[in-house]
Formats: sequence, structure tokens, C-alpha cells
Amino acid sequence: MSNTIIKSKVIERNGFSFLGSSIRTSNEAEMKGEGEIPQLWERFYKNKVLDSIPNKENSIIIALYTDYESDETGTYTYAIGTEIIDNERF
Repeated sequence: MSNTIIKSKVIERNGFSFLGSSIRTSNEAEMKGEGEIPQLWERFYKNKVLDSIPNKENSIIIALYTDYESDETGTYTYAIGTEIIDNERF
């Protein structure tokens, strides 16, 4: 049994620019084993996507859910990447 303690925190932000890889999926597909989230993580590390992202703000990996079709039963976009420096931020 591991004694590792993982602490998480909520950070409120007005917005940021993000760059990474994404897929479109649903909770149903993921629960049936037909989803793509595990494969996206595998490709992310295997292809060293983080290393290839230009203008990184830092090297913190962000996984985000966005573009929900409806509710927990609809499709959504799942993305893995990092914050980038964007000179055109508002």
C-alpha cells in the first residue's frame, strides 16, 4: 500500500490559452471500454506531446472536459495539454 498523499487545489482564473490533443467521447463509451481517454494519455506520453508544445507557460499537464453536448449522458471533448503564453489574451 502506498503512503503517497496527493493534494489538490482549486485555482480560479479568468481564462487562459491551452494547447494539446483532444478526442470526442461520452461517459457511456468510456464506461463500456469503448472510449478513447486511456489511448489519448498513452499517445500523449509516447509522442512526448508536452515537449512539442511551443510557448509553454510552464510544464503543468492539464486535462480538461469541454464542449458538452448536453449533460452527463451526452458527448464531450476531453483534452490533454498545457497552458501556453498567448500575447493576444484579453
